[in-house]
Amino acid sequence: MSSKKPQLRVLVFRLLIPILLIGFSCRKDFSLEKMGLDIPIDNSIKVKASIQGIIYDETGLPVIGATVKTGVSTTLTNETGAFFFNDIETSANLTVLAIEKEGYFNQYKSTVVAEGTDNFIKAQLLKKTLSGSFDVTTGGTVKLSSGALLNITPNAVVSASNGRPYTGKVNVYMNWMDPSKQTVLNSMPGDLRGLNENGQERMLITYGMMNVELESANGQKLQMDSTKPASLEFPVPTTMQGSAPANVPMWHFDTKKGIWINDGMASLSGSVYKTSVKHFSCWNVDAVYPEPLIDFCVYILDEKKKPYLNAHVLVRREEDRWGAHGYTNCDGYVCGKIPANTPLILEILGEEECEGKLVGVKIGPYTKKVKGDTIILEKKLEQTVTVSGKAVDCDGKPVTKGYIQANIKGAGYIGRVRNGKFEFTLTKCADSKTLDVFGVDEKNGRLSDPKTLAITGKEMDLGTITICGDPNKTTTMGLMGYYPLDGNANDLAATPVNGTLIGGPAFVADRKGNAGKAVSFLPAVPFDSTKPQVPAKAGQFVDIPGSANRNYLPITVSLWCKLDADAPVVGNILNKYIAASWNGLQLLYAKDAATGKYYLIPWYLNSPANRIIGDYGEAPFKFELPTDKWMHIVMTVNDKEASVYLDNKLVGQKKWTGTARVSTNGFNWKIGGTYDNQWFKGAMDEVRIYNRVLLASEIKHLFEN
Repeated sequence: MSSKKPQLRVLVFRLLIPILLIGFSCRKDFSLEKMGLDIPIDNSIKVKASIQGIIYDETGLPVIGATVKTGVSTTLTNETGAFFFNDIETSANLTVLAIEKEGYFNQYKSTVVAEGTDNFIKAQLLKKTLSGSFDVTTGGTVKLSSGALLNITPNAVVSASNGRPYTGKVNVYMNWMDPSKQTVLNSMPGDLRGLNENGQERMLITYGMMNVELESANGQKLQMDSTKPASLEFPVPTTMQGSAPANVPMWHFDTKKGIWINDGMASLSGSVYKTSVKHFSCWNVDAVYPEPLIDFCVYILDEKKKPYLNAHVLVRREEDRWGAHGYTNCDGYVCGKIPANTPLILEILGEEECEGKLVGVKIGPYTKKVKGDTIILEKKLEQTVTVSGKAVDCDGKPVTKGYIQANIKGAGYIGRVRNGKFEFTLTKCADSKTLDVFGVDEKNGRLSDPKTLAITGKEMDLGTITICGDPNKTTTMGLMGYYPLDGNANDLAATPVNGTLIGGPAFVADRKGNAGKAVSFLPAVPFDSTKPQVPAKAGQFVDIPGSANRNYLPITVSLWCKLDADAPVVGNILNKYIAASWNGLQLLYAKDAATGKYYLIPWYLNSPANRIIGDYGEAPFKFELPTDKWMHIVMTVNDKEASVYLDNKLVGQKKWTGTARVSTNGFNWKIGGTYDNQWFKGAMDEVRIYNRVLLASEIKHLFEN
């Protein structure tokens, strides 16, 4: 494979390193059973890999506190909009990331990963704003300033949960994605691949996309009556009207499969495509490449053979605006599906703030897959900067597991530190003047202080970055719930869900003697007819309403606890479980009648077959709890095992019975409370819930501070 373009030299050789898959990633073919549109994707092959990315909004600002889910793993974006899944088990064929943030349309991105690799994505969240309203009995029309239009006939809306006819006001939330703008690549769900009516995977040519969601006045999810289709109109941008076909297929995005599904047709009328749909999701007006897709996996390096980090790569036909796209990872690797037997153009795109290509070269046509080849851009791109340096920990030793995060004019980059060193090339806008950078030491749970540096040339040696910042900054990453219990039950996490004090618990001194900085619970006192003078009392606890969907795997729970010497025989410390449900998390204690001692018993369950359960008759997953003494309790659960720490000491681990699966119950979290009349008696403080497994260094920090 070669090219005659002077700025490009293509070297073809097999590299003896693992294939790294990113963005529009290299993937094995789907395992397809041609059953109309009901086409299962084979996700049985699992691998361990890491996925990082940056989530931002329509203004280019990072989205903080967005929930990112894939498989059984969940995390939050940090203050820079970045998220990290480290060494998670995921599908080798197709990994779907679901991204959610209140006030935005849900977003989905699809990628494919290989064993032991780092993978990178960028995604844009679109603001979910009210576009119009109508009464269901009259139906209505909603039109955006772009010209995108929705028309719903009378009495054509049902409840999304049960399909029953809905009566009342209908709120419409719409967003049209302009197919002529580069922003469509990161704002659309998935990528431009779809399954046609024959179950064949093809590249798509978009002429516009539209999100539509219906809700009642109180936020109830609504949907179309499938027997009464709604009308949609997609405006065609002026620059694309000359190439717009008279009729094109319609596609809806399947959020579970992570791919577009052929579903109907649209016809061009003037400068708009018109169609009808029987349900609402994200809809796409797309022509189809006729050619089958093949693997195309390459390394993209600069003239010094340094990788282009998180560069936005596009592969398209000359006559099309878009095509296969994705981002290089920290090794400059990008991989995906491209049309076979077709002349193509490979481009590195500028950031959205400076929309346009930085370089484009002709490639192909290819008759077979391309794997592990290298493309070296011999001419230094004008809109790039190469950064290098060293990263050391608090002891001045090379960081062995960490990364550097850089931001140039709102565009984020994440590059690995290897053996204490880093070097990579970043794309930038021509008028970019400064570089924001900081380092993360994942092994020791530390951040460096952020720096803003002037971009002084094409190459910048950042010197030595010491990653030895405040551990408090890392112990807030992935913090889903934080209840200090300092006189109230408020949640101090980034997306708070405040608790409610039930039964009037008292606030007492914490472990350091600070008055009113911990909470004391008393158990329920049932009415005893033999002692009518003793009034019945309700149990005391903290209920966390609105926390029913806070189910996580991996997970860490951390708290301080002081058990009273006369505590009931069985009680709940932290609870998201109900008896016989076999689904949830529970930290309970029980008193052994033979020894008179109390033991901590941790549970994490998805089903009777898939569980981690402790028992006070079972070593090594029972742990003696002292009475009248403060103790720090931490439980972590990942897809391998559960671990328990008492006062910063790892006291036990237990493997899964069956398969690791996230709990899915709809119960509220309760602190000191129970669904089964098993009440806690004693004091509690500093309850934290994470959607990741804390490092040993972070657990130590929580214990000592």
